[in-house]
Amino acid sequence: MTEIKFNCPYNLIEEHSKAYPKAKIYGEKEAELTTKFEKLVSEGFTEMIKEIEGEESKGYEKEQGKIRATPKEVLMIILDVGKRLEWDKGGEITQGQLIGFASPHMAIGYTRFKTSIVTSDRDFVTVRGYTVLEDGTIYSPCRSIEVEECPVVKKVVRGVVIKSDWIIKPVDNGKASDVIFISHTDPKGSLPKGKIRATPKEVLMILVDVEKRLQWDKGSEFTQGTIAAFPSPHMAIGYVRFKTSFITSDRDFVVVRGYTVLEDGTIYSSCRNVEVEECPIVKKVVRGFLFKSDWVIKPVDNGKASEVIFISHADPKGSLPKGLANRATLGQLEAINKLDDWFEKKAKESDNTEWADLK
Repeated sequence: MTEIKFNCPYNLIEEHSKAYPKAKIYGEKEAELTTKFEKLVSEGFTEMIKEIEGEESKGYEKEQGKIRATPKEVLMIILDVGKRLEWDKGGEITQGQLIGFASPHMAIGYTRFKTSIVTSDRDFVTVRGYTVLEDGTIYSPCRSIEVEECPVVKKVVRGVVIKSDWIIKPVDNGKASDVIFISHTDPKGSLPKGKIRATPKEVLMILVDVEKRLQWDKGSEFTQGTIAAFPSPHMAIGYVRFKTSFITSDRDFVVVRGYTVLEDGTIYSSCRNVEVEECPIVKKVVRGFLFKSDWVIKPVDNGKASEVIFISHADPKGSLPKGLANRATLGQLEAINKLDDWFEKKAKESDNTEWADLK
């Protein structure tokens, strides 16, 4: 395995301290803390090399994109989390701040994300380091940490960045960068739960009708939904496709959704990944894998509204930009609110699906 050592020609303190005059510089007095940061970043280098050289994939596929900036410029904008508000348009980020410097080559950042009105915001505290190889390629791993400058905020859930790693390789005589990005976060918190102003049957039918998702899932990456088949009167197979970004391929999923109704009118609707000949692999589109997308829909207000719980977990495959990776995880937190808004604004329509009537 390639051995990675710290080689850090760029002084992050000099590069960023003017923009963040309050950022703390951890000196010799915090030697133990600095050593901890060094260990986290060093372990990150080791993991990155294993993944890139194919020794340890951990389920990640490597996907490459190109950015029209030098490797140093890409690194500096990644480190300057405050500027993320400028380039991550449409994302949920509401706050970014460079908190301090563990050393001239390691920066500590704080980010906060808006989720939805039914769930708490999420925030993250991370340390990012870097090293430069002989050919100019930059390896920059990032891991979660906790520092006293970033206490837990009331009513905000502290998430964990398991990894947020960039490999930035110079191309076009160093004027541009080929990049690989691997990201995995745990947003923490309880299951998304909320109230929708529609009957359980209406909620179920709109979930099944994936074509209508374009109407209610505004502002997301969703671009296509089609009902492909009905294996039975109470199961439907759907195809959905999502736009990602200019440096990564679109993602699509093929799923089967079924349901059952309890005596009290509560609906359990479970959705899982499936492959059928009606939905072949599309060229230049990455086929994702849905582990689960489950709804519990309970009647309230004399059956005129629904209390819902939504549990979702998908593997989009490949490496995704950080903003999209977060949305893939946190997107479920917005679905309840979006559906509620949609039902409020749109006149109720009688369903004409081929499903059996719910009793």
